[in-house]
Amino acid sequence: MQWPYSGAFALERTSGRAAWQSIGGRVLCWALVLAAAAGIQQVFFRRCMDQIATIWPKLFADGADRVTRLAHWIGWRGFLSIWVMSLGVYILALTIALTAKSGVNWHRASLARAVGNAAAVTGMGWCIWWIFPLPLPLVGAGAVLIGLPLCCWLLEKKAE
Repeated sequence: MQWPYSGAFALERTSGRAAWQSIGGRVLCWALVLAAAAGIQQVFFRRCMDQIATIWPKLFADGADRVTRLAHWIGWRGFLSIWVMSLGVYILALTIALTAKSGVNWHRASLARAVGNAAAVTGMGWCIWWIFPLPLPLVGAGAVLIGLPLCCWLLEKKAE
């Protein structure tokens, strides 16, 4: 695969490797990186929460409410929520990249169409979420569970 104006995209298929192995290895690698980033964020939250709790009420009119909302993101639940949502965003980006692949060559129209389709699906998702508000970790998990098979199918059908 190749980006429109740069070199090869690092998701090549090897001769005997199945699509799920190519996608699975890439997603597993990024899952570990994103878990490490979410862990670092949790350490930052824990170390700085006392300072934030004293400074934000002075800076913002609703500073106490912001501190309360931020405190909900500390702990395992916050870690898992942030990790699953960021993994869902990565899989969405991978799905967009695979959708934009058109045969052997890239075309601007196919990239624009893929980005437009992704924007439309995202907009519909936001509307559905606004009507039926679901917890964000559930939305991220849904993106992962729907996106992984879709990515494997797109790589199998578009790259061959």
